[in-house]
Amino acid sequence: KLLYVFDFLAREVAIRTAATRFPDTVNVFINFMPNSVLDPQRSLEKTVNDCVNTGIRPERVVFEIVESESIADIASLKMLLDTYRARGFKVALDDLGSGYSGLNYMLELMPDFVKLDRELVNKCAQSNFKRIVVAKLTEAAHFMGIKVVAEGIEQVDDYNVVRDLGVDIVQGYLFAKPSADTVYGLNHNLLPGSNGATH
Repeated sequence: KLLYVFDFLAREVAIRTAATRFPDTVNVFINFMPNSVLDPQRSLEKTVNDCVNTGIRPERVVFEIVESESIADIASLKMLLDTYRARGFKVALDDLGSGYSGLNYMLELMPDFVKLDRELVNKCAQSNFKRIVVAKLTEAAHFMGIKVVAEGIEQVDDYNVVRDLGVDIVQGYLFAKPSADTVYGLNHNLLPGSNGATH
């Protein structure tokens, strides 16, 4: 029963860490569990205050809706996200291609970013089916003005495929492992023409 408190704390730590360790041109993606937000207005004000106190611009903060969590009330979530956007924050839909109703969520929420599920991206260089799905999801997202992030890039061949299919940003162990350390300067733009996960 501490999910709400934990969500608050994790968000605060993420914003503080990004403000002190990354360049001010880098977006900060923060997982956001819709069903854990019991008090939307308090949650928003806390996040705004965290940004003000650390000097990070809200335009840099992207809330990732965890798509694998079934969203109880899509209309209320849409209203909440519209409120966040009005304050300058951005929205991403995480794990598109897995879980519940990812395509419906994309159409309803019209996020700024969608993140393709790592299982869809992993070994896509070896699967015609995966390549077709990645291509079509990327095409649809771009048609709606949404940027596409490919998660789970571990092999150069997979990177080359998603790059050629038009994915905007890549993320995965090929570039860097998850870390609170200052890895940005060492690991972004590792490959020619790549966009690091911290783009």
